[in-house]
Amino acid sequence: MLEAEKTTLVFFIYGLAFFSMGISALQQNTYGDSNFTLLKSIKYLGYFGLVHGMAEWVWMIIMLKAYPDFYTEFFALAIYLNTLSFSFLWRFGTELIEYNGIFNKITKRLPYIVSVFWAIEFFYFYFVQKTFLFKWFFVDDIMNRYFLGLPGSLITCYALYKNARALNLLNYKKIASRLKGISYLFLLYGILSGLIVDEREFFPASILNRQMFMNIFNFPVEVGRTATAISITILFILVIDIFRLETKQKLARLSRSNAAGLERRKLGRELHDIIIQNLFASGLAVENLIENTEDAHNKESLLNVKSNLNDTIGLIRSFIQNSLAQSMDLEDLNVKLQELVQQVQRGRILRIKYRYNVSEIYTSCLSNEKITELYYILKEALTNAVKHSNGDTIEVIVVSTIDSIRGTVKDNGSGFDYSKEIYKENHYGLLSMNERAAIVSGILNIDSSSNGTEVKIIIPWGVCEYEK
Repeated sequence: MLEAEKTTLVFFIYGLAFFSMGISALQQNTYGDSNFTLLKSIKYLGYFGLVHGMAEWVWMIIMLKAYPDFYTEFFALAIYLNTLSFSFLWRFGTELIEYNGIFNKITKRLPYIVSVFWAIEFFYFYFVQKTFLFKWFFVDDIMNRYFLGLPGSLITCYALYKNARALNLLNYKKIASRLKGISYLFLLYGILSGLIVDEREFFPASILNRQMFMNIFNFPVEVGRTATAISITILFILVIDIFRLETKQKLARLSRSNAAGLERRKLGRELHDIIIQNLFASGLAVENLIENTEDAHNKESLLNVKSNLNDTIGLIRSFIQNSLAQSMDLEDLNVKLQELVQQVQRGRILRIKYRYNVSEIYTSCLSNEKITELYYILKEALTNAVKHSNGDTIEVIVVSTIDSIRGTVKDNGSGFDYSKEIYKENHYGLLSMNERAAIVSGILNIDSSSNGTEVKIIIPWGVCEYEK
């Protein structure tokens, strides 16, 4: 009886750990429109935690034999909840990897397909065939762990490790170290939950099973799973707390930077609207004096004054331009691209869609030079699309990933042969985009067909400054 109570307690704590992590993860989903990779995909980790926690509590009810008349139904429910939770874990990992190829699309859908087939199989045998073979439940549970739980854990482990390395390069070392710790824990969890199963006559269950684990470590595998679940939950909450703190610091820094930028813009407007205008008016007055002066010596002096005034106006304009250029950041890029889209669209039937999704966490991770080159590459691509595409819709998209910022200009025009056009005379724009991309170690891809043209520029992040 004492052993049964201990086992029940283990299942309760195991379920509680993952359920708590699920609630915590879904609370972070309130960011909603966040462009930070972890927060964009965190809802799937939340679903995994909630559903997996409930699955362990159903196993606990089975252990307690609280409802013996519904033993079979509870058994089936526990296995299906496990299946569903592993599907969400798999999806979390694939979302976190941020790979958009055809393989990723397949892997995202595969666990849901398996879950649906499992449900169809169960209901068919239960309601149609009226069969109840408990051994098939155990086999189903093992297969779910082998083909969903294990790969889902490994994908999540790889995705978290990849994100940790990228964040470490960006100088987010605290978040990176804890994410790396969570990745190792998911690797351990995958082994304990995906490989250590009930003993069966087929391989590898005939060798890697609960009894083998008990013989080696002298405690049930559920204890190891519970310890892993608690560790994952604690580290996950620490990651979220650090992220909140560092994001708060970064937003405060951004607020100060924006305030300084506003002051520079205000100074620039005052210099342009007041000082330059007054100097310009003074120049007109000097011109009037020159016209009405017959004395050659005085006229030469007035011409020198006019020349000095023009030089001063030029210096002030140069100061304004340099001051604003130095303050350029990602938010300035967003503003300038919006202005560019509005300017290009003005007076045209052409439809231009603009989307900017760059997380605030990357605010200080891109140099002024990279931002400037990105702007001019997108400007050139948009100009070419407007002039030459013959399409009626253009999309301008700027998004952030864990390791880069990506800009895309797409049109639905007639396309062109890039390999031929780039070497023609008067096609300096294409060469210029390639040169600008090379300057900032970017990757420029131009894909054109009869369905339209897509220009994509990928620029890697630099080292974020605020933790230095």
